[in-house]
Amino acid sequence: MLRFSLALILILVTLPVTAEIKGTIIAITSEYGNVTTDITADALAKEGIEHGGKFQLRYDGKTYEVTLATTYSDVEKGEWVAFIIEEIGSLRLARNLENAATTLDCAEGDTVSIMRK
Repeated sequence: MLRFSLALILILVTLPVTAEIKGTIIAITSEYGNVTTDITADALAKEGIEHGGKFQLRYDGKTYEVTLATTYSDVEKGEWVAFIIEEIGSLRLARNLENAATTLDCAEGDTVSIMRK
């Protein structure tokens, strides 16, 4: 029994831990409702979130699956997509042909959380 317990402890200790990245909404575009955060490309890379990969967006008790992409057409209509805005190095959250801010019912200054999927 002791041998089994030690093996179980070792397995649990070596499991990777996914960190949560918290960020603040710094802007919302008026025309499309895209949500710009202060989460940086470096913070995403540190957690293993890369271009083409998916991550979870958590806000107000709800979770959404988001693709880190290059263009809106990288996802289907209505799906969540994110981009790094090169000029400021921050993460922008959007929905293809939908309004992200309306979906979230969010405002500037609110906090969002990101986790690797």
